[in-house]
Amino acid sequence: MAQDQYPKYMDIVDFIQYDVYPITNIRKADGEKYLEWVGKGISSIRKWTDNKKPALCWIETTHIKDAAHCPTPAQTACEVWITMVHGARGVGYFCHDFTQKVKPASALSRDANMLASSRSPTPS
Repeated sequence: MAQDQYPKYMDIVDFIQYDVYPITNIRKADGEKYLEWVGKGISSIRKWTDNKKPALCWIETTHIKDAAHCPTPAQTACEVWITMVHGARGVGYFCHDFTQKVKPASALSRDANMLASSRSPTPS
Protein backbone atom coordinates (compact mmCIF):
# COMPACT_ATOMS: atom_id res chain seq x y z
CA MET A 1 0.00 0.00 0.00
CA ALA A 2 1.32 3.42 -0.88
CA GLN A 3 2.03 5.67 2.07
CA ASP A 4 -0.46 8.29 0.88
CA GLN A 5 -3.29 5.74 1.31
CA TYR A 6 -2.78 5.25 5.06
CA PRO A 7 -4.62 8.42 6.11
CA LYS A 8 -7.75 7.18 4.30
CA TYR A 9 -8.00 4.24 6.70
CA MET A 10 -7.74 6.35 9.83
CA ASP A 11 -11.39 7.43 9.65
CA ILE A 12 -12.76 3.87 9.85
CA VAL A 13 -10.81 2.54 12.85
CA ASP A 14 -11.02 3.13 16.59
CA PHE A 15 -7.26 2.99 17.17
CA ILE A 16 -4.19 2.41 15.05
CA GLN A 17 -1.37 -0.05 15.64
CA TYR A 18 1.99 0.41 14.05
CA ASP A 19 4.96 -1.87 13.77
CA VAL A 20 8.40 -1.61 12.31
CA TYR A 21 11.32 -3.76 13.39
CA PRO A 22 14.57 -1.90 12.72
CA ILE A 23 16.96 -4.51 14.11
CA THR A 24 15.34 -7.60 12.65
CA ASN A 25 13.76 -6.42 9.41
CA ILE A 26 14.73 -2.99 8.13
CA ARG A 27 18.49 -2.63 7.94
CA LYS A 28 19.93 -5.76 9.43
CA ALA A 29 23.54 -4.68 9.24
CA ASP A 30 22.96 -1.35 10.95
CA GLY A 31 19.44 -1.56 12.41
CA GLU A 32 20.37 0.43 15.49
CA LYS A 33 20.68 3.53 13.28
CA TYR A 34 16.97 3.19 12.52
CA LEU A 35 15.49 2.82 16.01
CA GLU A 36 13.81 6.21 15.64
CA TRP A 37 11.58 4.80 12.88
CA VAL A 38 9.23 3.47 15.57
CA GLY A 39 8.69 7.05 16.74
CA LYS A 40 8.32 8.41 13.23
CA GLY A 41 5.52 5.92 12.61
CA ILE A 42 3.67 6.97 15.77
CA SER A 43 4.07 10.64 14.84
CA SER A 44 2.65 9.93 11.38
CA ILE A 45 -0.38 8.16 12.85
CA ARG A 46 -1.04 11.01 15.24
CA LYS A 47 -0.79 13.52 12.39
CA TRP A 48 -3.10 11.52 10.11
CA THR A 49 -5.76 11.33 12.82
CA ASP A 50 -5.31 14.90 14.06
CA ASN A 51 -4.32 13.19 17.33
CA LYS A 52 -7.93 12.05 17.80
CA LYS A 53 -7.32 8.29 17.91
CA PRO A 54 -4.95 6.29 20.07
CA ALA A 55 -1.72 5.18 18.41
CA LEU A 56 -0.19 1.92 19.60
CA CYS A 57 3.12 0.35 18.67
CA TRP A 58 4.47 -3.20 18.48
CA ILE A 59 8.09 -3.52 19.60
CA GLU A 60 10.55 -6.22 18.53
CA THR A 61 11.93 -8.40 21.33
CA THR A 62 13.44 -11.40 19.51
CA HIS A 63 15.20 -12.21 16.26
CA ILE A 64 11.82 -13.12 14.69
CA LYS A 65 13.21 -14.95 11.66
CA ASP A 66 16.96 -14.34 11.50
CA ALA A 67 19.00 -15.46 14.50
CA ALA A 68 21.89 -13.22 13.46
CA HIS A 69 19.84 -10.08 14.08
CA CYS A 70 18.23 -9.83 17.48
CA PRO A 71 17.55 -6.65 19.46
CA THR A 72 19.33 -6.24 22.75
CA PRO A 73 17.33 -5.44 25.88
CA ALA A 74 18.65 -1.88 25.66
CA GLN A 75 17.51 -1.51 22.03
CA THR A 76 14.06 -2.84 22.89
CA ALA A 77 13.80 -0.42 25.82
CA CYS A 78 14.96 2.41 23.57
CA GLU A 79 12.23 1.63 21.03
CA VAL A 80 9.62 1.69 23.80
CA TRP A 81 10.80 5.07 25.11
CA ILE A 82 10.96 6.51 21.58
CA THR A 83 7.33 5.53 20.94
CA MET A 84 6.26 7.04 24.25
CA VAL A 85 8.06 10.29 23.52
CA HIS A 86 6.25 10.42 20.18
CA GLY A 87 2.89 9.92 21.89
CA ALA A 88 2.10 6.19 21.77
CA ARG A 89 -0.84 5.28 23.98
CA GLY A 90 0.12 1.63 24.22
CA VAL A 91 2.91 -0.82 23.48
CA GLY A 92 2.81 -4.47 22.51
CA TYR A 93 5.81 -6.76 22.44
CA PHE A 94 6.36 -8.91 19.35
CA CYS A 95 7.89 -12.03 20.86
CA HIS A 96 7.77 -14.69 18.14
CA ASP A 97 10.41 -16.86 16.49
CA PHE A 98 9.46 -18.02 13.01
CA THR A 99 12.60 -20.17 12.59
CA GLN A 100 11.27 -22.98 14.80
CA LYS A 101 9.44 -25.92 13.22
CA VAL A 102 7.31 -26.23 16.36
CA LYS A 103 5.89 -22.87 17.39
CA PRO A 104 6.13 -22.50 21.17
CA ALA A 105 4.10 -19.75 22.81
CA SER A 106 6.89 -17.22 23.01
CA ALA A 107 10.47 -16.97 21.87
CA LEU A 108 10.87 -14.20 24.41
CA SER A 109 10.38 -16.70 27.24
CA ARG A 110 13.55 -18.50 26.06
CA ASP A 111 15.76 -15.41 25.65
CA ALA A 112 18.08 -15.26 28.66
CA ASN A 113 19.24 -11.69 28.00
CA MET A 114 15.72 -10.29 27.75
CA LEU A 115 14.53 -12.26 30.77
CA ALA A 116 17.45 -11.10 32.90
CA SER A 117 16.86 -7.46 31.97
CA SER A 118 13.17 -7.63 32.86
CA ARG A 119 13.65 -8.85 36.40
CA SER A 120 13.87 -6.37 39.19
CA PRO A 121 16.80 -6.80 41.57
CA THR A 122 15.94 -8.76 44.68
CA PRO A 123 16.00 -6.54 47.76
CA SER A 124 18.64 -7.53 50.30
